[in-house]
Amino acid sequence: MKTLKIKAAVFLVVAVSTFILTQGFYRKNIGMLHDSLNMSLGIVEEMHVAESFHSSMHSMVIYASAYLSSHDDEYKKEYEKKLQEGEKAVAKLVGLRFSKEYNEHLAHTGLAVGDEIATNLGAYFLELKNTLAPIMSGDDENGKASLAKANKIFDEVFHRYYVKIHTSHYSSLEDLQNEAHRIFETSNYIYISQLVLAVSAGIFLILFADRVFLKIYKLTEQHSLTDSLTAVHNRRYLDTVVAGEISNLNGSPCSVVILDIDDFKKYNDSYGHVAGDKLLKELAGVLRKVLRETDRLIRYGGEEFLVVLPGTAKAQAIVVAEKLCHAVREEAFSLPDGEPARPVTASLGVATMPEDGKEFAAALKAADSLLYRAKRKGKNRVAAFEEDERKQG
Repeated sequence: MKTLKIKAAVFLVVAVSTFILTQGFYRKNIGMLHDSLNMSLGIVEEMHVAESFHSSMHSMVIYASAYLSSHDDEYKKEYEKKLQEGEKAVAKLVGLRFSKEYNEHLAHTGLAVGDEIATNLGAYFLELKNTLAPIMSGDDENGKASLAKANKIFDEVFHRYYVKIHTSHYSSLEDLQNEAHRIFETSNYIYISQLVLAVSAGIFLILFADRVFLKIYKLTEQHSLTDSLTAVHNRRYLDTVVAGEISNLNGSPCSVVILDIDDFKKYNDSYGHVAGDKLLKELAGVLRKVLRETDRLIRYGGEEFLVVLPGTAKAQAIVVAEKLCHAVREEAFSLPDGEPARPVTASLGVATMPEDGKEFAAALKAADSLLYRAKRKGKNRVAAFEEDERKQG
């Protein structure tokens, strides 16, 4: 039982530790997936805003060129719309670029916060706006030169910022995709390990549960068949186990010895019931030392003990009874406070099947009768039908 408990404890420790460890990995992976998702959303958001910014600048140049050629106010209105969209887009881009969350992303994409275009988007847009302003104000004298300068500003922003950030973003999205795939693979390994753990636990339960339950059942049964004070067998054990063993003797002799402590009531009255209980426990130990493993020691009553000797003839049983009587008489019993108690003796009656009774109950009755004969003859002795004389070791 102890070995099984150790195995079960080790298995449970390993199982719980593995579960906690894998749950930690799961939590870490979920956090990484959360960060990757946020980063991906940030990249997509900046790509969308960058597209709006690029489109606004391009449209401003186109509408300014159209207005320079036609002076149609519809182009001027469209220019103003794109100007407002561009201002919003550049403000959004700058805000993204300098946010705490995005700074972590910049290190991943390779676009440092100090990037010239990233840190001067507002200045580039303002320069484009100022360059096109004379055209939108009706100044045609330097219109072509202003338009050429605006195109140059747009091209510079396009090549130095727009293309670069799109390239880096596509690369970042690919890296994030690979990272997500790696996390997925790791999660699969964790899932498989937990599945193996669950299967192992199931196999463990299938293989050992019956043994555990059997051990528990036997332990419970043992307690139900054991006297709680003396730790020897009780009357229930006699009625269930011993009765079955005797029925299987097939005619072999079986002897019984009933032992009763002499003057136990006076002992209790003198020293108290606690001392009496201590005496009974010590007496049980004394009797066990004399008996064989095949013999059965049972607490039969208050201060009475029954010894069942399977396969033992009367002559051998009398020898055993004499040894028990001598062992009790020679034992130095002690009181609860450690002080020595007065000498203790016992009287014993011996009967054997089948000569003293064909049935076990008849043999018990004969042994009990002989016990009282030993008491009447002066106690501290063994009585048997063949031996009426007083016996003292």
